[in-house]
Amino acid sequence: QVMPGVFKTIFLAGTTLFIIGPKNLPLVAYYVGNAVGMAFKYLTTARSAARIVAKEYNLIEVHQKMQQGQQQLQSIRNEWYNLTRPGNLATMLLAPDEPRPLVPPSPSALGTQTPQGLATPSAQT
Repeated sequence: QVMPGVFKTIFLAGTTLFIIGPKNLPLVAYYVGNAVGMAFKYLTTARSAARIVAKEYNLIEVHQKMQQGQQQLQSIRNEWYNLTRPGNLATMLLAPDEPRPLVPPSPSALGTQTPQGLATPSAQT
């Protein structure tokens, strides 16, 4: 089975040959090839300049640290999701002999105000 893109390519090549003509085809191919070569040259130069700037400003190191932070955040999200799923919460409550994961401290344990604006017991003393 022939792919549909092959027919389009053959059609475009035939149409181009008909419009340009066999006499001017080498000249047009030269200019197109030259333009494509210059485009690759500019892209290579821009890529190398971008790498130099990235090394100069330690962007590669910053990018790696950001990726590590994103991975840590994703693992925290996964742990929190697993803790807050109803089935997992019931399992934790019904099996108290297994080690439990750490739970963030409540606002009262931190000595801050409660959501109602009342002082915590540690602040009342």
